[in-house]
Amino acid sequence: MPRGPLDADLEQFLKHRFERAGVPLARVFDNTAIDALRARLTPTEARGPKPVGSLLYPLAVQNVLAAAMNEVAALGMPRVTADLVRSV
Repeated sequence: MPRGPLDADLEQFLKHRFERAGVPLARVFDNTAIDALRARLTPTEARGPKPVGSLLYPLAVQNVLAAAMNEVAALGMPRVTADLVRSV
């Protein structure tokens, strides 16, 4: 069954995925990381803040999260932060 972008369901999707792995979402991501992920995968017009679409599909979300978690491990940080999500 085809599914559109996660948009408003992003946090629930992430909570579900981490619960399935037996890890609370808050143990891996701080409060700002989810909003940063949403902003990163929601492109805007070049001349303003109006969103032009959403790239919040599960595969794209998982790719960014995997890169962020790998970077956290490499840096020895305790959790993924907004700054880290923006940098990967």
